[in-house]
Formats: sequence, C-alpha cells, structure tokens
Amino acid sequence: SFRAPYSRNSHILKLVHNGIEYLQKPRLNHNYIFPDKTINIPEGHKVFLGSNARMFLQGINFKEINLNPFSISKNEVTNKEYQKFMDSGGYDNPTYWDFPFEIDGVIYDFNSSIKKFTDKYGKKGPSNWSYGKFPSGLDNHPVTGISWFEAKAYAKFRNLDIPNVFQWLYASGTGFSGIYDSKMIDNSNFNSNQMREVTDTRGNANGVNNIAGNVKEWLHKEAINVA
Repeated sequence: SFRAPYSRNSHILKLVHNGIEYLQKPRLNHNYIFPDKTINIPEGHKVFLGSNARMFLQGINFKEINLNPFSISKNEVTNKEYQKFMDSGGYDNPTYWDFPFEIDGVIYDFNSSIKKFTDKYGKKGPSNWSYGKFPSGLDNHPVTGISWFEAKAYAKFRNLDIPNVFQWLYASGTGFSGIYDSKMIDNSNFNSNQMREVTDTRGNANGVNNIAGNVKEWLHKEAINVA
C-alpha cells in the first residue's frame, strides 16, 4: 500500500505478479491484494487485484469496500455457450439452481419454478428462443431473454458465479472515481435494435468487452465486506 500524487490521468501503475501484468489507473491510495498463486484462472477471464478503497456509483458513495481478488469474463456469454448448458440438461438438473428461494415471504421450489422459464413456444430456455434453439446466425452474440435465476444456473454449470455490483464497478473502470470513460461510452452499443458480437472491442474497458452496453447484465448486490 502506498500513496501517489493524484489527478485524473496523472499516472498508470504497472504491477507484475505470478507472470500476470496489472495496469492500475490513477488513485490517491494504491492498496492491492494479489491473488493466490495456486488459483486457476478460468479461460477467457481477466484478473483484478483485491483492494480496500472507497467506491462510487453515479453519485452514491459506498465508502470503504473490502474487495478480494477476482476474475471476470472478457466477453458476455454467447448463445452458443448457453446452448451447451441447455443441451447438457441444465434446465432439468436442480443442482445448478438456487431453489428453494424466498421472495416476499413466498417459497419457490425448483419443480414449480423451472416451468416459468420458457421460450416463445413454451419449451424450456431463454424467452426469445424457439424450441430450445437460439436465433439462426447469432452464435457469437450475447444470450438474452434469461432471468437472474437462469444466469446463476449457467454460471454454476461452469463452476463460476455472476459478479457482485462492486466487482462490476471495478471491472468497468468507474468504481474508484465515479467517472465514466467518455471514449468507452461513445464507442459502446446503446442501440436496442442491434446487438454486437461479444468479441467486439469498441466498448472495451480494462480488457472487458461491451461492459457499458450491448445487453443488460445480471449482478449480485451483496456478498461483500463494507468497512
């Protein structure tokens, strides 16, 4: 942990640990936690250092957040990837799903709840698919039409999890300043009529593609230590 003269874009800090290079944007306090060397990094993921620092979200001051090292996928989940979850019986295997689950005092179990997650023709799957298949030609486009429960189930199928809000803020490059990168915003896709492929780099921040646009993304809102 150390302090550095701070002004926006005043410096870039490069750290190297276990063969991985980390580029950190300007901050007054550089306070980081390196990931354990024994942890396997999932393919296609970007690793972020842990930190204890004040975080922001468009005018909201979260004060000091204790954030452990984590990784996040460089790309959104594609239709083709989600199809593997479907074809592997993901909607029939309760071990992937967070049920039973309580909402407003009502307990939802797996057998009754899974029936709600259907496509355009009443078959299991994303709401905009047809008979368990994604639209033709959209293999490398992000999967859409899924609920938070479906996103969680897919992540568990991959032995992963969806990020929490602080991890997302960190990855987006806005969490420690509350200021969005104008170039990233200008190059991101906010056109609701046409998605980009997940590997499109125009809306890239910190090596993570399409984090500011393209499709909405599911998050956790808790599971973090606030000092």
